Amino acid sequence: MNWLRHDRFVGLIVALLVGLAGLAGAWSVVDGQVSEWGMRLAPERGAGDHVLLVEVDDQSLRRFSDWPELAEAVGEAAIFSRESGARVTALVLPPDWGLAGPVADALLAARLDGPGTVLLGLPYRSWSSTDEHRSLEADWLPDYLRASALNLNLQASFQDQVQGYLTAARSMPEGRLLPVHPGLSSEVDGVGFLPHAEQRLATRQPAALLHSDGMYFPALSVHIAARMLDDSASAIRVEDQSGLTLGSQRISTDTGYHFQPHFYAGGGDNALQRVSLNDVLEGRVDAESLAGKAVILGTTSAQWADRLPSPLGVDMNPLEVVGHHSNALIRGDVYGAPDWLAVLPWAVLVVVGLYLAYLLPRVGLATGIALTLLLAVVLFNVQLVMPMARMMRLDLAMPVIALLTGHLALGLKQYLAERRQLFSGELSEANRLLGQAWQSMGRLDAAYERLKLCQPEPRLLDQLYDLGLDFERRRLFAKAQVVLRHINRLSPGFADVEARIRKLGVLESKMALGSSRGGVRSLVLTEDGMQKPMLGRYEIEKELGRGAMGVVYLGRDPRIGRTVAVKTVALSEEFEGEQLEKVTDRFFREAETAGRLNHPSIVTIYDVGEEADLAYIAMDYLDGSSLQRYTRPGKLLPVPTVFDIIAQVADALHYAHGHHVVHRDVKPGNMIYDRRTRRIKVTDFGVACLTDASKTKTGTILGTPSYMSPEQVLGKKVDGRSDIFSLGVTFYQMLRGELPFDGQPLATLMYKIANEKHPDVRHLRLDLPPCVGTIMDKALAKRPEERFQTGAEMAKALRQCRKQLAAKSTRGQDSKADGSR
Repeated sequence: MNWLRHDRFVGLIVALLVGLAGLAGAWSVVDGQVSEWGMRLAPERGAGDHVLLVEVDDQSLRRFSDWPELAEAVGEAAIFSRESGARVTALVLPPDWGLAGPVADALLAARLDGPGTVLLGLPYRSWSSTDEHRSLEADWLPDYLRASALNLNLQASFQDQVQGYLTAARSMPEGRLLPVHPGLSSEVDGVGFLPHAEQRLATRQPAALLHSDGMYFPALSVHIAARMLDDSASAIRVEDQSGLTLGSQRISTDTGYHFQPHFYAGGGDNALQRVSLNDVLEGRVDAESLAGKAVILGTTSAQWADRLPSPLGVDMNPLEVVGHHSNALIRGDVYGAPDWLAVLPWAVLVVVGLYLAYLLPRVGLATGIALTLLLAVVLFNVQLVMPMARMMRLDLAMPVIALLTGHLALGLKQYLAERRQLFSGELSEANRLLGQAWQSMGRLDAAYERLKLCQPEPRLLDQLYDLGLDFERRRLFAKAQVVLRHINRLSPGFADVEARIRKLGVLESKMALGSSRGGVRSLVLTEDGMQKPMLGRYEIEKELGRGAMGVVYLGRDPRIGRTVAVKTVALSEEFEGEQLEKVTDRFFREAETAGRLNHPSIVTIYDVGEEADLAYIAMDYLDGSSLQRYTRPGKLLPVPTVFDIIAQVADALHYAHGHHVVHRDVKPGNMIYDRRTRRIKVTDFGVACLTDASKTKTGTILGTPSYMSPEQVLGKKVDGRSDIFSLGVTFYQMLRGELPFDGQPLATLMYKIANEKHPDVRHLRLDLPPCVGTIMDKALAKRPEERFQTGAEMAKALRQCRKQLAAKSTRGQDSKADGSR
């Protein structure tokens, strides 16, 4: 595969990638912009006197204040246009005017009743292929719209399809005409659609046809031009997908029937003629000036007209846009391209690719830059001049971009090759320093990959030995042996490498990385001559405790001297395959979320990570013990203390639920209580997500079934109200010294949780106030919607009941005092 590194390959692959982007239309915006620059730089073309715009401007709107009056004025202007001999009278009215009511429409329609050709512009609404109403549109269209549809059967030939791919032509728009003038529309001689304001190229490269459920409607400008060039109703003919014929005028289009009209800038004879509606009605417009023309009447007031971008660099209203489009079609001022021009950019791209692959690598730096810039300037000017001189559009952005990009890529490759040769002598030292940096950041594998590339020297051997010790501390015995053997190859007999390799081999054979006790993975903490184990950056001092999910160790962060509790979970022993990936991702995601919790009754999480096949969470090391020791008869805490503890936990759960964190394993074993400060801390946020993640390989349910909510037992989706249920179980157990639901086998226990009511908590504790039973019933309700909805709600009920308990205790003391007297 060395040929891939050759300079020829760089030029060819750049040309190929740019060509593929061209097929996707990536350079169409650039080509369009260059063509517009050419249009602006072209000598001003006379607009002629074919089109006259009659503007319903702000002055006209002030004169005719309401729609019926304005409708009569528009109708009078249309009558004047016909009687003056205008060949076509077209109306470009705002859609909102059609909401004025049928009376106003009827007035305008009555004015238009008579001889002459009157066309109406209608907006349309685009639809997607998933529009559920699309199949109903054809049946819904009124008859006068059906009459305006063109009878076409468009079948793209193979040549047209190839040309469409080469030019990245847009497809024909699809949508529904909006007949917003119900009374007016039926009186006109034809309709055409207006440019869509939401389409980016609706002005610069407008569509000539609109497809609507098998029917095709012409653009208003196309309809106007066709009537001007041929008075027959069938003046619009579509013979292939490279253009259409209006009368005797051939109009070039792309395969989606989009054409590129010329826009007329300047003043005098070079601009479109325009008059105000007010001037027409006051007789200041000569009737002879309308004879034989296309009179287009519409609003130019900013209040009613959308603004559309134009190639002239200024925004235009729909009346102006339709006027420019119509005039360009009538005069044949449409930028077209013969079929061979569609192939020319690709031919030029092939030439550019050959230049990049064979010529450019053979010339010097200065000569190459000069040749590339010369070719780019020539191609750019050809593309710029074509619209100016020949009314043709030639898209050369693709080969120009390939030329410049290929030159830069080849220059960058040569520069990197020179730099690589220049620094080859320093590569060994750079790798050693980089390996040292990786090692200091704990990325031991990356450090070894760098260090094994270095040349042997005393500093390297010492660094490799330290790296082997780091692997050893992390109980990665196999990797430590690989590093030590590498040292032995470089320098046999170095330090105690051989003896340490033998000892590591023994430990590896005995699975010293993790001995299993009670089904839970435990680190080996005492082994003569071995380094203290580490998890991440934490030195493991001793084991603090263990549970169904893992082992908790006392650890130390040597960087800041902080003592932490490190909880490990051997995920690979409980899950495998895709299930392991999903559970691991969920573990880290929820642990990270829990790490952002900041509440006095939630243990602080400092770090989360994975070492070998152990996932771990480093959290605050707490004084005290779990509430599990206070859940047996004879060990129960005073009732007021229990109320205070459960209220604090409810507050903590309310805070966590407000941050979209659900614990899922609320139980006494996950609550650390300090009797000295009377503060409670909830632990295992982030770890508890595994309790209902799945079943293990042996089918044992993770977590603590006795504290599960009915929805957990039934495998339903849980929310914060599930934690409320588990907290209610804990509350019950701490008051009575037994669980509300118990039974063997597991299926019996799960059935009781899901279906049976808990025993009355006051049955053996008559000293408890009635409110305790109320709280317990609500917390342990089977249906989540019947429980406390938030932790704050439960905490409030607990504190109110705590007051009743205190009041009852006070009354009891008063009664004893009275009796003694």
